Amino acid sequence: MIDREVKNLNKKKITYLILREVNKRNRPTADDFGISDKEFCNIIQNLISARLIENASVTKNGLMALIKEARVTLRGQDYLDENSAWNKVYSNVKELRDWIKL
Repeated sequence: MIDREVKNLNKKKITYLILREVNKRNRPTADDFGISDKEFCNIIQNLISARLIENASVTKNGLMALIKEARVTLRGQDYLDENSAWNKVYSNVKELRDWIKL
């Protein structure tokens, strides 16, 4: 049960970080977070479905996320604002992967 909770927390952190990076006009990749392309695409699809980002897509086979033109929506900005406490922690960490393991 604890492993599932840790995995869900890490997924939430990665979701936040991807959204934050897209908002900064960066284009994160699965490698940035130490996750598989499939996991990355699932998170991107969730961001699209939740209408947190726009102008992004995931290929039908779910192995490639197209985020070159992605933008954070107002709803996405609200998500970033609501989770701003993570930003304070993130700002003090040099490596994304280290922060995800916290």
